[in-house]
Amino acid sequence: MVHLFVHARDFGCVDSIKNDHLSLLADRIIDRFTCEKKSTYYIPPSGRSVATGKLSHKLRNLRRKPANSQSKESISEESVDDPAERLRCAPKDPNVDLEAAINFLAFTRSPWTEVEEKWVSTHQYRLNQLKTEPYLDKYFASWPVLQSPSGCTLLEADFNSLWPGRNSVIFSKWPLFEEKLLKLAEKDVKDQTSKAILSLLKPNTSSDGRTAIAFSILPALCPPTRKIKLNNGKLWLPSIAEARSSMILHAQNANKVRLTLKENTDRLFKQGQRVQPLIIVVGPTLDKITKSYVCIDKTLWATSCVMKSIDVCFKAVFATESEYPGQSQHFWEAIQKSIYKMKTVHDKCQTPLDNIFKSHCE
Repeated sequence: MVHLFVHARDFGCVDSIKNDHLSLLADRIIDRFTCEKKSTYYIPPSGRSVATGKLSHKLRNLRRKPANSQSKESISEESVDDPAERLRCAPKDPNVDLEAAINFLAFTRSPWTEVEEKWVSTHQYRLNQLKTEPYLDKYFASWPVLQSPSGCTLLEADFNSLWPGRNSVIFSKWPLFEEKLLKLAEKDVKDQTSKAILSLLKPNTSSDGRTAIAFSILPALCPPTRKIKLNNGKLWLPSIAEARSSMILHAQNANKVRLTLKENTDRLFKQGQRVQPLIIVVGPTLDKITKSYVCIDKTLWATSCVMKSIDVCFKAVFATESEYPGQSQHFWEAIQKSIYKMKTVHDKCQTPLDNIFKSHCE
């Protein structure tokens, strides 16, 4: 849809697109994606009112913009799409033996290339499953292959299928932001615990240590202001520490990893909160990280570095159709919009962090 309009604009013929063309294009969209409605994309003019719908709005916006805005326009429109819903509505691939793929994934773990192939072939089926049963524990029980040491790569494959072109973007975008973030924190952080974390930073701190420190002090730069409604009906305003623990946990050694996770799960359970994907780092202090993991449900995946853990954790949220923890939603959304260039229909928060990320991640 976007590329058709953009090309028309660039060749100087955008004004030649009429309502009849939009109506025809809307018909083709709903033919391709059967769960969509034509009125979403095109509503003809009536009386004094002009035509409305996504196609009409897009056309009017493009007529107002110069041709040299093509690349930004394409990224912006791609990001407001709902790729998971599009895949659910897409025609089933007649060449996929779904039952055979499901049975294979239930019992087979090698060769891994074939596991990946079967996993991809079940993506549409699994997305529909997540829509009817949006619970991570049930999803992981249904697909035990995810509990394999390389299980996180399957979720990465799902994310890359839905949101292509973002496979390793964090490695080019995060370092510059991290540098600016740490400088900003030296001036603006007031929380005493966060100041203590920041004081661990030394010139010879490893890259993992720097990333763990920077990620951990994010809540201190923009403390939570949005209250969360608990199961008992009460409103809860998370503290900086609670926001931090919903993003990243720290265990001083490998023996304390499971205990740290259990304590966090028990605490959230008492508040009526679900446990969402999160990061756990291991080391005597945050500046001396020796291992990093991503945890979903009871599954723990080791990653190559803390930055990779952030990447996997973020992608897992979209691959499993989870939600960001309410305590740290504004941080994750800022990362989503600025580093991964994604804007979804589920976005809720707009905070000063958005501007911080945007100014340092372009």
